[in-house]
Amino acid sequence: MGAQQCMVYVLIAPVIGQFINTIIHITWNQVTKGKSHLSSIVWSFLLGWVVQVFLTCITVYRCSASSQDWVGALALNSMTTLGFGYCYFTLVNLLKTSLRIRVLDELEAIRKTGMTESELSKIYDEKDVTSIRIFRLESWGQIKRHGDRLYPVHGGFYLLALMLRGLKKMMGLPIGLLN
Repeated sequence: MGAQQCMVYVLIAPVIGQFINTIIHITWNQVTKGKSHLSSIVWSFLLGWVVQVFLTCITVYRCSASSQDWVGALALNSMTTLGFGYCYFTLVNLLKTSLRIRVLDELEAIRKTGMTESELSKIYDEKDVTSIRIFRLESWGQIKRHGDRLYPVHGGFYLLALMLRGLKKMMGLPIGLLN
Protein backbone atom coordinates (compact mmCIF):
# COMPACT_ATOMS: atom_id res chain seq x y z
CA MET A 1 0.00 0.00 0.00
CA GLY A 2 1.21 3.49 -0.82
CA ALA A 3 1.57 6.23 1.78
CA GLN A 4 -1.43 8.18 0.45
CA GLN A 5 -3.63 5.10 0.40
CA CYS A 6 -2.56 4.28 3.98
CA MET A 7 -3.44 7.81 5.10
CA VAL A 8 -6.86 7.63 3.46
CA TYR A 9 -7.65 4.32 5.18
CA VAL A 10 -6.45 5.65 8.54
CA LEU A 11 -8.64 8.74 8.14
CA ILE A 12 -11.72 6.71 7.15
CA ALA A 13 -11.55 4.46 10.26
CA PRO A 14 -13.19 6.99 12.67
CA VAL A 15 -15.97 7.66 10.16
CA ILE A 16 -16.72 3.94 9.95
CA GLY A 17 -16.52 3.73 13.76
CA GLN A 18 -19.08 6.54 14.10
CA PHE A 19 -21.30 4.86 11.52
CA ILE A 20 -21.22 1.67 13.62
CA ASN A 21 -21.90 3.77 16.76
CA THR A 22 -24.96 5.36 15.15
CA ILE A 23 -26.37 2.11 13.73
CA ILE A 24 -25.98 0.28 17.04
CA HIS A 25 -27.52 3.17 19.00
CA ILE A 26 -30.53 3.43 16.68
CA THR A 27 -31.03 -0.35 16.65
CA TRP A 28 -30.68 -0.57 20.44
CA ASN A 29 -33.30 2.15 20.91
CA GLN A 30 -35.67 0.47 18.45
CA VAL A 31 -35.35 -2.87 20.23
CA THR A 32 -35.63 -1.48 23.78
CA LYS A 33 -38.20 1.19 22.83
CA GLY A 34 -35.94 3.98 24.14
CA LYS A 35 -35.27 2.50 27.57
CA SER A 36 -31.74 2.55 29.06
CA HIS A 37 -30.87 5.62 26.99
CA LEU A 38 -27.48 6.30 28.60
CA SER A 39 -26.42 2.65 28.36
CA SER A 40 -27.20 2.60 24.65
CA ILE A 41 -25.06 5.70 24.07
CA VAL A 42 -22.11 4.36 26.08
CA TRP A 43 -22.13 0.84 24.62
CA SER A 44 -22.67 1.95 21.04
CA PHE A 45 -19.83 4.47 21.39
CA LEU A 46 -17.49 1.83 22.83
CA LEU A 47 -18.30 -0.64 20.05
CA GLY A 48 -17.75 2.07 17.41
CA TRP A 49 -14.44 2.96 19.04
CA VAL A 50 -13.34 -0.72 19.08
CA VAL A 51 -14.15 -1.00 15.36
CA GLN A 52 -12.15 2.18 14.69
CA VAL A 53 -9.13 0.90 16.68
CA PHE A 54 -9.31 -2.44 14.86
CA LEU A 55 -9.45 -0.79 11.41
CA THR A 56 -6.66 1.63 12.32
CA CYS A 57 -4.43 -1.21 13.56
CA ILE A 58 -5.03 -3.29 10.42
CA THR A 59 -4.24 -0.31 8.20
CA VAL A 60 -1.11 0.75 10.09
CA TYR A 61 0.12 -2.86 10.17
CA ARG A 62 -0.42 -3.32 6.42
CA CYS A 63 1.46 -0.09 5.78
CA SER A 64 4.50 -1.31 7.75
CA ALA A 65 4.45 1.86 9.81
CA SER A 66 6.89 2.80 12.53
CA SER A 67 5.96 2.68 16.20
CA GLN A 68 5.58 6.48 16.17
CA ASP A 69 3.08 6.18 13.32
CA TRP A 70 1.15 3.57 15.30
CA VAL A 71 0.92 5.86 18.32
CA GLY A 72 0.05 8.89 16.17
CA ALA A 73 -2.62 7.09 14.12
CA LEU A 74 -4.26 5.50 17.17
CA ALA A 75 -4.18 8.77 19.13
CA LEU A 76 -5.53 10.83 16.22
CA ASN A 77 -8.30 8.36 15.43
CA SER A 78 -9.25 7.88 19.08
CA MET A 79 -9.53 11.64 19.56
CA THR A 80 -11.52 11.94 16.32
CA THR A 81 -13.85 9.13 17.43
CA LEU A 82 -14.23 10.80 20.82
CA GLY A 83 -15.11 14.08 19.07
CA PHE A 84 -17.63 12.37 16.78
CA GLY A 85 -19.13 10.55 19.76
CA TYR A 86 -19.42 13.76 21.77
CA CYS A 87 -21.12 15.55 18.88
CA TYR A 88 -23.51 12.63 18.41
CA PHE A 89 -24.30 12.52 22.15
CA THR A 90 -24.93 16.28 22.08
CA LEU A 91 -27.24 15.94 19.08
CA VAL A 92 -29.25 13.18 20.74
CA ASN A 93 -29.60 15.23 23.93
CA LEU A 94 -30.47 18.35 21.96
CA LEU A 95 -33.42 16.46 20.50
CA LYS A 96 -34.62 15.61 24.01
CA THR A 97 -34.03 19.17 25.22
CA SER A 98 -36.10 20.50 22.33
CA LEU A 99 -39.08 18.52 23.63
CA ARG A 100 -38.67 20.12 27.07
CA ILE A 101 -38.59 23.53 25.40
CA ARG A 102 -41.72 22.72 23.39
CA VAL A 103 -43.51 21.56 26.55
CA LEU A 104 -42.64 24.84 28.28
CA ASP A 105 -43.71 26.76 25.19
CA GLU A 106 -47.10 25.06 25.25
CA LEU A 107 -47.50 25.78 28.96
CA GLU A 108 -46.50 29.42 28.44
CA ALA A 109 -49.12 29.76 25.72
CA ILE A 110 -51.87 28.91 28.23
CA ARG A 111 -50.17 30.23 31.36
CA LYS A 112 -53.39 31.29 33.13
CA THR A 113 -55.34 28.03 32.76
CA GLY A 114 -52.50 25.51 32.78
CA MET A 115 -52.82 22.05 31.29
CA THR A 116 -53.10 18.50 32.56
CA GLU A 117 -50.32 16.03 31.91
CA SER A 118 -52.68 13.89 29.83
CA GLU A 119 -53.63 16.89 27.66
CA LEU A 120 -49.95 17.60 27.11
CA SER A 121 -49.21 13.93 26.35
CA LYS A 122 -51.94 13.87 23.70
CA ILE A 123 -50.22 16.73 21.90
CA TYR A 124 -46.86 14.98 21.59
CA ASP A 125 -47.19 11.22 21.98
CA GLU A 126 -48.69 8.34 23.87
CA LYS A 127 -45.31 7.01 25.07
CA ASP A 128 -43.34 7.64 28.27
CA VAL A 129 -41.23 10.39 26.66
CA THR A 130 -43.50 13.25 27.68
CA SER A 131 -43.97 12.05 31.26
CA ILE A 132 -40.19 11.65 31.66
CA ARG A 133 -39.64 15.21 30.39
CA ILE A 134 -42.36 16.54 32.70
CA PHE A 135 -40.71 14.75 35.64
CA ARG A 136 -37.34 16.33 34.77
CA LEU A 137 -38.84 19.77 34.33
CA GLU A 138 -40.53 19.45 37.74
CA SER A 139 -37.33 18.13 39.35
CA TRP A 140 -35.30 21.01 37.95
CA GLY A 141 -37.88 23.57 39.07
CA GLN A 142 -38.79 24.58 35.51
CA ILE A 143 -42.50 23.80 35.93
CA LYS A 144 -44.79 23.47 38.94
CA ARG A 145 -47.91 21.44 39.54
CA HIS A 146 -51.08 22.76 41.15
CA GLY A 147 -53.51 19.87 41.44
CA ASP A 148 -53.45 18.22 38.05
CA ARG A 149 -52.40 21.39 36.14
CA LEU A 150 -48.84 22.24 35.04
CA TYR A 151 -47.49 25.81 34.95
CA PRO A 152 -44.13 27.24 33.76
CA VAL A 153 -41.67 28.71 36.26
CA HIS A 154 -39.02 31.24 35.31
CA GLY A 155 -35.65 29.59 34.59
CA GLY A 156 -33.20 28.64 31.85
CA PHE A 157 -35.53 26.49 29.76
CA TYR A 158 -38.29 29.02 30.29
CA LEU A 159 -36.06 31.72 28.75
CA LEU A 160 -35.27 29.42 25.82
CA ALA A 161 -39.00 28.83 25.29
CA LEU A 162 -39.63 32.58 25.32
CA MET A 163 -36.81 33.18 22.82
CA LEU A 164 -38.17 30.42 20.58
CA ARG A 165 -41.64 31.98 20.80
CA GLY A 166 -40.19 35.40 19.83
CA LEU A 167 -38.27 33.96 16.89
CA LYS A 168 -41.37 32.15 15.65
CA LYS A 169 -43.37 35.39 15.88
CA MET A 170 -40.67 37.25 13.92
CA MET A 171 -40.70 34.56 11.21
CA GLY A 172 -44.50 34.32 11.14
CA LEU A 173 -44.49 30.64 12.16
CA PRO A 174 -47.24 29.01 14.24
CA ILE A 175 -46.30 29.41 17.89
CA GLY A 176 -47.88 26.35 19.48
CA LEU A 177 -50.15 23.44 18.79
CA LEU A 178 -52.93 24.88 20.91
CA ASN A 179 -53.14 28.34 19.32
